[in-house]
Amino acid sequence: MKKVLINVGVSAPSLAKGGYISGIGKSIYWLMESIKKIPKNEMPFEIEMYASGIKSLGFNYHGWNYPKHTVPFPQTLSFKSEKNLPCLWRNLMLEYDLFHITDIVDCVMPNEPIVSTFHDLDAYLKTEDSNLKKKYLNVAQQCRRIACCSNYSKQDVVDLLNIDPDKIDVIYWGCDRNIFKVVPQETIDMVLLKYNISQPYFFSCSCSNPRKNIETALRAFKKFLTYNPKHIFVIAWSNPSPLILKEFAEEINNKKIVFLPHTTDDDLATLYNGASLSVYVTRREGFGFPILESFACRTPIMTCRNTSLVEVGQDAAIYVGEDDVDEMVDIMLAFERSTFDVESFAVRVRDILSQFTWEKCSYDYIDFYNRSL
Repeated sequence: MKKVLINVGVSAPSLAKGGYISGIGKSIYWLMESIKKIPKNEMPFEIEMYASGIKSLGFNYHGWNYPKHTVPFPQTLSFKSEKNLPCLWRNLMLEYDLFHITDIVDCVMPNEPIVSTFHDLDAYLKTEDSNLKKKYLNVAQQCRRIACCSNYSKQDVVDLLNIDPDKIDVIYWGCDRNIFKVVPQETIDMVLLKYNISQPYFFSCSCSNPRKNIETALRAFKKFLTYNPKHIFVIAWSNPSPLILKEFAEEINNKKIVFLPHTTDDDLATLYNGASLSVYVTRREGFGFPILESFACRTPIMTCRNTSLVEVGQDAAIYVGEDDVDEMVDIMLAFERSTFDVESFAVRVRDILSQFTWEKCSYDYIDFYNRSL
């Protein structure tokens, strides 16, 4: 039976960041969690797992019951062009018929049988490193097939890397409905008490990446405060920049803007549940998990009309221009005044959520591997 080697190292928790797993890492975690549920008689090949770099030291592979290969050599120890130690070890020591690069790019040997998931081309667009750009191109050209998590990402790979669209499969990610779901009011009350939240609130889960555009959302909320609303703005962001803290110092001191430390996924889901509105006015996304997470918690979400977001939000999300502060304020006022039709929203999201499941995603990936062998 043929063998597929999957690089799951991106899903390893970062000890330096308190166990943090990136969005890409979580997507691979959930994919593997779903693949492991597929009956063995439905698997046309064997699966083995691979992780490399310092981050792989002590990685327990989340308890997944597949053969494991850990290569703890630092990725930066390279020689002879771009062939680094993990790449050479993998090629010399392991036997496989297909290697899945899950973090877009990796060092690969000529003629190595590879496929890759291109989540987005954000790093490619931002970098001025010609070697990194070349690596993206080399991987894309050498791949037998490429998986993208949205039509937007697929079109970027076609346009920017000049790849034949017939070589690219769009496989949508899912939403973990075991975590992101409607929870009882008493659960919401306990979590809000834990974080000392006692007023109606808008909610956002953010990070320091400029494309998340949280500054614009904060400026919109600051303008919204001139209407003396009851709502506050709660943001799960443990390390806002000093510039943010300075610009919104008055609102932070007055508890109108609240930054939360690192939250567990269960608390995150409960915070979605308790919010009147989720705010996700990002400038560019390959997929957009927060839209599905908010939908699964039956909380409306304000997002943008750009990139992949309309593919996921469809006709249920509330769309604004990523720089249109006044448009954002109008949406906030609609929730302050309770004029948004929440019942109609709940009906629309049921159908959308059924389109984005990890079960469907895992079977699509099995087919993707099978056609690439």
